[in-house]
Amino acid sequence: MKYRHIGLGTKLELELFNEEGKKIPAVFVSQFGGFDEELNVMEIYAPIFQGNIYPVTPKTQMDVFFSKGKETFSFKAEALERFYEGNIVLLHIIPVSPIEKIERRTFFRMDCELSVQYRTFDILLPDEEMRGDFINARTRNISGGGICLVTKEKLEKGIFVEAYIRLKQKLRFVGVVIRTIEVKNRGRIEYESGIEYIRIENRVREKIISYVFRTQREILKKGWIKDGQQNSDTYPGFNSR
Repeated sequence: MKYRHIGLGTKLELELFNEEGKKIPAVFVSQFGGFDEELNVMEIYAPIFQGNIYPVTPKTQMDVFFSKGKETFSFKAEALERFYEGNIVLLHIIPVSPIEKIERRTFFRMDCELSVQYRTFDILLPDEEMRGDFINARTRNISGGGICLVTKEKLEKGIFVEAYIRLKQKLRFVGVVIRTIEVKNRGRIEYESGIEYIRIENRVREKIISYVFRTQREILKKGWIKDGQQNSDTYPGFNSR
């Protein structure tokens, strides 16, 4: 696949590396804006972190991920410069490796608080009479691959969870607890459990992914425009669209 074939507006996930070559422990979302073949320069939207433009400096190394249909691709790149197009904050990056298809699908994880009803099982999907009542909880973050669930009780690693997430409608999944940590919240003990989906309809997964990217796009737009309005300098970008 050629860089120009990525497609205008394609969602990108960026993994950034610091000056020591260590991966920054966060995944940043962006969008593809264009590619200049003569200059070998790609235009992408500046990533947002916690509602603000993340300061990507020149020569920052990154891994870039994107999906086409059911396939996921990646390539390595280096940041060149940040610039403005109107009130939108953009980045020029230089691809430094070919695009490669990868086996695993990566999911952007977004911090958010959503209402959840859940119940737990020692075995996967026991008979209905063996299932307990649902308990109210909330998410700490969510992605197309799983959630971080905040509960009052400790969920042991390996236990199965049936849950309903409330978006515009209730979305059901069954997952397995892969880790649990104890946290203090305003003097109270709570537990944050990482849960991986193991039984989830494709339409439900896609609704969750769409919700994550739709919400993130709204945050990105606000962040890009807000940051751009605070700096009156504008720089012309190339347009290979």
